[in-house]
Amino acid sequence: MADIRPIQKIKVSDEVLEQLKQSILAGDYKPGDRLPSEKALCELFQVSRISVRTALHKLAAIGLIETRNGEGTFVCSFDTSAVLLPLMQDIAITPETILELLEFREGIERLGCRLAARRGNESENEKLLSLYKLMEADAHTGNQELFTQHDIEFHRQISKMSANAFIERTLDIIDDLYRAHLRQMNQKISLLRSLEYHRDLTEAIGNGEEARAESIISASIRESMRQVTTWQA
Repeated sequence: MADIRPIQKIKVSDEVLEQLKQSILAGDYKPGDRLPSEKALCELFQVSRISVRTALHKLAAIGLIETRNGEGTFVCSFDTSAVLLPLMQDIAITPETILELLEFREGIERLGCRLAARRGNESENEKLLSLYKLMEADAHTGNQELFTQHDIEFHRQISKMSANAFIERTLDIIDDLYRAHLRQMNQKISLLRSLEYHRDLTEAIGNGEEARAESIISASIRESMRQVTTWQA
């Protein structure tokens, strides 16, 4: 007989916890922001105060929020590099693990591009466009070194535009880990082909097209993953 287990009920407090956690990680509540009061959260989620209080206690236990007497509950600053860097440095960056790193990056960058399209302002979009134009000049002159450098700056600008410190710091660490491999990938992929992705991405983010921006970055990273696969063949 098939191994059938009883359906597990999700606690209301855990659902509140998950939604608040996702809001913090997505940058809807940034470090230093004050969360709504317990009463307001009860009304927002349509749950009891004990469910809200339990969720807040768990968020505080993992260091995402803190309660200040007489002031309220605030989102904590969280340095992702303190957690991620030691973990990632234990992994040797090889043609095999670079594929896994790209898979990880795809998930982070898809969200980053979506948020950048939603939150980017005019001056940030102008900065992104200026970086694209530098890459365009590099591609036409065949300057591989400068193209790679401006490529990194381009994607860091997008992560900055996401207004999410977790995304920004995580991508900084990833960039540092595979900078040399990025140069190799840009050699394998036509600079003009790579430029097409960056042109379309600049346009989509500038126009606030969240779904299109997410689709473009996914296609770009998967192109890189295909190139890595050919190295392994």
